[in-house]
Amino acid sequence: MLTKSGLRKIRLQDLRHTFGSLLIQSGASLVYVKEQMGHSSIQVTVDTYGHLIPGANVCFVDRLDGVGAEEAKTGPHQAEITVESISPETC
Repeated sequence: MLTKSGLRKIRLQDLRHTFGSLLIQSGASLVYVKEQMGHSSIQVTVDTYGHLIPGANVCFVDRLDGVGAEEAKTGPHQAEITVESISPETC
């Protein structure tokens, strides 16, 4: 029937992966996605969907660039680097 109608075969696992991917791309937290998908650990979620987080890597690199620029202005021993300066909430 699928061939006659021109549709490709879709497995339940495909739908499940699409659901997880869409959650991540819409901004859901990894913890929420882990709970929704029923993964045994957050590591499974990160390994499967971590690459889909929009702009996550770029944001943190940009934040570190800012920290380096501050150090260049004040000197290596005077720049204050805190957890807040590279926290995910600011990205």
